[in-house]
This record gives sequence, C-alpha cells and structure tokens, in this order.
Amino acid sequence: MPPEEGSWVWVFQELLVYLQERATLRGGKDRGRGATRQAWLQEIGRAAQRGAAQPVYGSVFSAVLREAEVNAKGKLLSVSVALLEEEGSRLRYVACTTEDARLVLNKMPQPHQAPVSFSAIESCSPVHVPRVGAHGGVYLFDESRASSQCYGSFIAIPILDPREQGGAIGVLGLDTHRDSNDTHLFSRHEIDFYQSTSLWLHSRVSAIPSITTYLMEPSDGQGGGYSLRKMMVMEGGSSRSHWLSPPPSLRRSDHFSRDYLFQCCDTSQVGHYVVFGAYRLVLPVRDSAGWALGVVDMEL
Repeated sequence: MPPEEGSWVWVFQELLVYLQERATLRGGKDRGRGATRQAWLQEIGRAAQRGAAQPVYGSVFSAVLREAEVNAKGKLLSVSVALLEEEGSRLRYVACTTEDARLVLNKMPQPHQAPVSFSAIESCSPVHVPRVGAHGGVYLFDESRASSQCYGSFIAIPILDPREQGGAIGVLGLDTHRDSNDTHLFSRHEIDFYQSTSLWLHSRVSAIPSITTYLMEPSDGQGGGYSLRKMMVMEGGSSRSHWLSPPPSLRRSDHFSRDYLFQCCDTSQVGHYVVFGAYRLVLPVRDSAGWALGVVDMEL
C-alpha cells in the first residue's frame, strides 16, 4: 500500500533536518580548518620578513607537514623546493624534508627527466598526479626503485616569479611515496592550501644575490688535506651561470672567513651561517656514498 500523504511530509522534513545538520557540521569544520591554516600562513609570512630563504623553507615545510597531520588523515609527506638554473634547462633541488635529503638535495633533472615539474612551471599552475606508478612522468630520486613500484601521489606547484607576470622560477613538490596507507591521494582543499604556501616562497628565492659552486681537490702537500676550486657563479638573481676559467683555488689556512665552506665538506651536512652580516646557506654536493665532493654556497 502507498504511504499516507502525511508520512511523505515527515520523511521530507527529516531529510531537511539531516542535511542542515550536515551542512552546519561541515561549515564548522571548514571554518576551523580555515582558521588553523590562516595561522600557519601567518607564521610563513613572519618568517619571510626575516630576509632569508632558510626560515621560509622551514616554515613552509612545517605548515605542510602539520596540515597533513591535522587535516589530511596523517599523510606521510615528502616536500621539496627546486629552482630553475642554466637558463631554465635544469632544476636544482635546494631544500627538502630531512628524511629525503640524501637522495634529493642538489639533484639537477632536465625537462625530459621531470616533465611533470617542468609542465607546472611552464603552465604556472599545479599539476596533480594521483598515481605515480601509472604515469611515468615524475622524477624518481631513488633510481633503484622502478616507477611501477611507486603507489603514491605527486603534486608540482609552481613558484611564481614576482618580476615577470606569467612566469615561474621553480617548483614546490609534494609526494606520498613513503606513505603505504590509503590516504596517499590528495584532495582539492589540500592542493589549494599547498598552493597558498608556495606564494610566500617567491618573495625570498627570487632575491638570492649569488650562488657559488666549489669542488674539492686534494692538496699538493702531505697530510691528506684538500682545497676548494671556485667553479661556477650565478649572481644578481639571474638564471645564467658563469664558469670560471681557470677556477681559483681556496685553501683553508688562507681563507678563515670561508671556513664554513670547509665545515660543510667535512661533515657533508647542510649548514646555515651568518658571515659579515649576510645569511648564507651551504649545501654539500655528495657522491653515491654520501661523502662530499664540493659545496654550493648561497647568499640569502
């Protein structure tokens, strides 16, 4: 038998109440999430006011990882920052989460090796790869791992160039290759937030006065020491690098003000220093065993 006319009204009213409750719950959750994210973005803004890139990198990574923990069901993220070099023909990875430093820092892929990242830069819009293993266009830092074994997702978010409208100077990369749970897919609200964090990066990375690359070479004397050869310089925020010929040699005993370069080579660890009032970030160039072959010196 068909239900009485009044029962349809009752069912409809119950449905409205249910939808209103869900909307209120969702609205409250979204407002709370928005307030939390706004606080994290403000932290990044305060870091950007310090005048150096390293605090901004740290704040961006912190915000992204906290976002994954609080609003993304505890995703296990890897985060990296790569900047264009050699007139845009390569990306150099200058910062990343600690767990990935050995594999990621100073890698310099070309467009054919990292087409997704370069596509994000060219289009100035995020590129989302839900399943890396089925795509084939994501650069794999661990070369011993086949792409078919990667089940995570990847997002490439362009770092926009404040000097040139419609241009980008690098990419903020996020992936879940270390996450074996079902939470590795990214949702729309997560991507929107990650894009917001990248907006703070260009305010610092575009203002890097100089980047200098040194390579180690054994000293002529006894004792197993070494000197550094100043091989390449990039100045004035340009993407053009200048090779020095012949490359000048720096000995530790003659350049006390540059001792931080030798400390970086000795420890094969990233370092952050203040030299003559200028912030400097030094990144070791490592071999496959993790030993330093040279150092990249960035004035911030």
